[in-house]
Amino acid sequence: MRKLIFFFVFCLLAVLEGYAESFDGVRGLVQRRAPWLAKHIQFEKSDAENECFTLRSKNGKIVVEATGTNAAAVGVNWYLKYYCHRSMSHMGDQLTPLKELPVVEKPVTVKTSSIYRYALNYCTYNYTMSFYTWDDWQWELDWMALNGVNMMLVANGSEAVWQNVLRRMGYSEKEIYDFITGPGYNAWWLMGNIEGWGGPMPQSQIDSRMKMVQKMLARMKSLGIEPLMPGFYGMVPSSLKNKSKAHIIAQGNWGAFVRPDILDPLDPEFDKVAAIFYEETRRLYGSDIRFFSGDPFHEGGTTDGVSLGDAGRAIQNAMQKYYPESVWVLQGWQDNPKPGLLEKLDKRYVLVQELFGENTNNWETRRGYEGTPFIWATVTNFGERPGINGKLQRFADEVYRASNGEFAQYMKGVGILPEGINNNPVTYELLLELVWHQDKIDVEQWIESYITARYGRMTNEVRAAWKMMLKSIYSSEVGYQEGPPENILCARPSLELKSVSSWGRLAKKYDLELYKEAALLFAKALPEFRNVRTYRIDLIHFLRQVMANEADSVFADVVDAYQAKDMKKFGKETDKFLAMIDTENELLSQDPFFRLSTWQQQAKDAGGTSAEKSNNLHNLMMLITYWGEHVTSEDNLHDYAYKEWAGMMNTYYKERWMVYFDYLRAQLRGEQAKAPDYFHWEREWVEKNLKMADDAPRMSLEEIVNKITLPAACPSSGLAELTDTKPVDEAKWEQCKSDYNSAWGSTDVRYSRTNVPATQVMAARTWKGTAWKGEKVNALALLWTTRDCKNIRAEVSELKGSGGAVIPASAIRTYFLRYIMTDELSKDGKSGCGYRTNHAEFDSSMVADVLDIRKNYDIKSRHTQPVWISCQVPSDTPSGTYRGKLTFPDSSFAPLDIELKVSGRQLPPAAEWAFHLDLWQNPYSVARYHQVPLWSKEHFAAMRSIFLPLANAGQKCITASIMHQPWGGQTEDPFDSMVMRVRRLDGSWQYNYEVFDRWVEFMMSLGIDREINCYSLIPWKLSFRYYDQASDGMKSVKAEVGTAEYRDYWLPFLKDFARHLKEKGWFGITTIAMDERPMEQMQKAIALIREADAGYKVALAGNYHDEIESDIYDYSIASGQVFPADVLAKRQAEGKKSTYYTCCTEARPNMFTFSPPAESGWLAWYAAAENFDGYLRWAYNSWVKEPLQDTRFRTWAAGDCFLFYPGGRSSVRMEKLLEGIQDFEKVRILKAEFKNHPAKLKRIGQILSDFRLERLTNTPAEQMVDKARKAINNF
Repeated sequence: MRKLIFFFVFCLLAVLEGYAESFDGVRGLVQRRAPWLAKHIQFEKSDAENECFTLRSKNGKIVVEATGTNAAAVGVNWYLKYYCHRSMSHMGDQLTPLKELPVVEKPVTVKTSSIYRYALNYCTYNYTMSFYTWDDWQWELDWMALNGVNMMLVANGSEAVWQNVLRRMGYSEKEIYDFITGPGYNAWWLMGNIEGWGGPMPQSQIDSRMKMVQKMLARMKSLGIEPLMPGFYGMVPSSLKNKSKAHIIAQGNWGAFVRPDILDPLDPEFDKVAAIFYEETRRLYGSDIRFFSGDPFHEGGTTDGVSLGDAGRAIQNAMQKYYPESVWVLQGWQDNPKPGLLEKLDKRYVLVQELFGENTNNWETRRGYEGTPFIWATVTNFGERPGINGKLQRFADEVYRASNGEFAQYMKGVGILPEGINNNPVTYELLLELVWHQDKIDVEQWIESYITARYGRMTNEVRAAWKMMLKSIYSSEVGYQEGPPENILCARPSLELKSVSSWGRLAKKYDLELYKEAALLFAKALPEFRNVRTYRIDLIHFLRQVMANEADSVFADVVDAYQAKDMKKFGKETDKFLAMIDTENELLSQDPFFRLSTWQQQAKDAGGTSAEKSNNLHNLMMLITYWGEHVTSEDNLHDYAYKEWAGMMNTYYKERWMVYFDYLRAQLRGEQAKAPDYFHWEREWVEKNLKMADDAPRMSLEEIVNKITLPAACPSSGLAELTDTKPVDEAKWEQCKSDYNSAWGSTDVRYSRTNVPATQVMAARTWKGTAWKGEKVNALALLWTTRDCKNIRAEVSELKGSGGAVIPASAIRTYFLRYIMTDELSKDGKSGCGYRTNHAEFDSSMVADVLDIRKNYDIKSRHTQPVWISCQVPSDTPSGTYRGKLTFPDSSFAPLDIELKVSGRQLPPAAEWAFHLDLWQNPYSVARYHQVPLWSKEHFAAMRSIFLPLANAGQKCITASIMHQPWGGQTEDPFDSMVMRVRRLDGSWQYNYEVFDRWVEFMMSLGIDREINCYSLIPWKLSFRYYDQASDGMKSVKAEVGTAEYRDYWLPFLKDFARHLKEKGWFGITTIAMDERPMEQMQKAIALIREADAGYKVALAGNYHDEIESDIYDYSIASGQVFPADVLAKRQAEGKKSTYYTCCTEARPNMFTFSPPAESGWLAWYAAAENFDGYLRWAYNSWVKEPLQDTRFRTWAAGDCFLFYPGGRSSVRMEKLLEGIQDFEKVRILKAEFKNHPAKLKRIGQILSDFRLERLTNTPAEQMVDKARKAINNF
């Protein structure tokens, strides 16, 4: 057997190595797809034994050293993906030019042991490729090469071969035309299922398809791709039995279709026909074909007593006779190829495709197909039906298992065999890339590089959305499924529906709510990615799936209404159902990829004559509706290839449903109604619609996305604001000249709700701002009125620049500011600390702090309402001045003008900011406030809207509690331990990290992944809890730091925790964290940490202590303290983090709800001035009982506990902090830019020198920040 395998590998490596010796084909590929790279890349031949490529930078160029052409193409793709963040896919390319080519810092060598990377199913040639032009094929072959495909099915030029064969067998031209199918159906003809349907194919088309294949083969050879061509396995016209005395095995029918017959491979006539077939193949397509396909007795074919082993041997002998050493490629599907067929074959020249790897493991149960070389492959899609699916982690696991298990000697590579390939690009890219990785792939890690290359960049919303999709729609835990679940909107109507197509299913087995949350989260990135087509295509696709999922429940309501004979409800629910079809149609119309007219035009363009164009269009329209034949008793193929395309949804599917609903309505009225005859209705519809569809969009993408994704009300959205008890200056209201007033205000002023705004209200009607690309800028408008106003909305138009440039309206959000109750500093005015059990002792007032998510607001008479406007300038916005309007539709408030100047400089995404932001998170508050079980699916869903904005602010640290109440339960919602400790009966310890792991993985999925801070070895109460098996209950032990009891509790845990962290790959980013504890205690704790594992990092928030400074990796010192200059320099050189923090102690600067808003931004400027790495605050979301009404607490000043509100609501304070962080980053970027310009660096130093704590006593933070920001923006 080893000799057999060695011979097999040796022959095929020789074939593949010799198939393309020059790199000219790859150079041409680069010129076609990435011309901006063409002049900067060169290729070199590698003499390595195994197939591989090496990337390196040399003399300003990218060098791809490869063992062959195909490996070189993969090398190009590797550079495009992992360095340039660029990609190609069947659902859009992302290959925009780069200004600067990324450097490969050190040579990277990537190897593969796979011999084959195979692509395509016979069905793909019709469900996707029926009407490919040469441009389409050029794109396709380039994609194949870049993804490492080195063997591809070629099934679109067999008409010329068979025409010549049958002519030589004495067939008339008419008989030949009756045998050959139309261009939309040749797959099932070549597989032996049908004859003639969709034809006749004109001679001009037979000839043009032959020439196309000849061009394809030449291009494939230049790219190192071997063709798999149809072989002769005995298929002959069903009419041959009337012309020949040979033993012909009738194959009967395939549904409604008469099948071709099988010429007995053991009959002498077989070799004669095979000779003609291979001679014609050689004459048209060459003598260097090495792979042939053909599955005899396919899908229900009968053998009529023929010995499978002998028949198989005869088929293989014919191949070998006319194409020596050629390989017969067979499909591994259900029980095919049958063991009897393989039994007598020379297995050196056989390759089995494990076709359905997403569901089966035939390669294993059949012990490597009885010792036959095979590849692991997936179908994934059937009929090119729409839908999202792919068991991605299973792909990675199974390929690895097959490559490294008992039958690894027979595993020769991978393959993609979708029936349609214009879908789910992630599945094909992943599978083909797997064999270029030596270790098993964790898809959750791999997906990040895929996303970045697909869209050109990454945001936290996009990352988190994809991570959620991996756990829902792309889950490997959904069980057996043949392709994606289907959309009931497209089903042939009935009250009892289980599928759209006969072999499909409507049932969705994944987490629908999690998927919807992912899709809606993905949609939030539209402003940033509006100009990225791959994002737009995916957005449409993801939202289309949301609608398909929700349609199931809407239809269930239709059925319920009908069965209840409730005519009114029936009308309401059917209207809703039909409206969903219209909405989806509008969504799909937003990109040509999802429009019927696109594919109609492709069919017409593929035709060389009017007759070809007409027949092509007819083939297309039949294929995607009723499929074929006119036998009413055999109607199983209708909607097998259904399409969710604009132009189909609002005509074919909607009209079909309307017919049915009219029928049901008549029944409800008691009328005698005839059931619709869909069989004939569908055929008549096709004949009436052989014309270009009217499928143009009627709305903008933003409009239809908003229609689908508008958020539902979240908890407490209806809570009334509390009463403001402050005095009202009624005289000012009497002096108002207008009942409805609008003006620009300042984001740095807290305006009274019940008084006419008097300070910093701009007289000008135009707000003017300045921003870098990628920056978020804020403005504030004011509305005040002497009349009650209902349902006021605020909308911003797109901002228009010169040359057609725009900042889309979707990049601009408006928020009505909600007023909450606040209080004041302590009585001495020096801090916000101390107990406040009686709120009446402190002066309280209402302030506007909450960026509410409600889109409509009521404004009472003699009230002022601030409106917050945030513009996230897309990173690809051209520099220039942009203008637009803020309007208040259907109201009497006058519009306001906006003018935003965008500079040429660019702010990187938040994930790339250097500012070390550490705002402590409290997951327990979220569970309590949103009333969901702790650590439940609902809990994580609620937390996503809370912590994703934190990630978008550049948060670096995850707050994890590794003990019960590390801060003694001081907050409304105490922290519990995320690690369960169990004291066993024998006294040993057991630890459960499940909650800790889920929390960390969740936060990492949002993009917060730089540091895990675990609190605390020194809690405030020095009490430590655990579960005691002996007493079957919770126990606590009180132990001073350094005692034997303390050591017994912590040392075993720290050792085991280190082990666990290392297994998870988190040890290097985890700190054991403490805060504000005596130095002597910390010294003892640090010693114990070092004893457990010397590699542990330690974090501390507290006073500066020189004695322990060197032990602290992440050191945050109290505001007002500084690191000695030499210590700070040393720490930064060592890569340690050095920040500062504020808490209730500081009167200013601070972020209480009554603090001047500008102080929040001032904090980041101060960090820049003192050369800190960032800023820490103890509470991001430790909410009080009802924060949306009253931010006061029993201890500390109001708002000290949180910066973010429930339900995904930000605060003025958080937004101002974010402004400051952006300024910090600007300063950092300018310093790097001006490193060789001392005068400019000096000027930056002068700007920062203003930020001193003592200046806040006499100079408002607003004044300092505004002055500094203008100066920075003027560079």
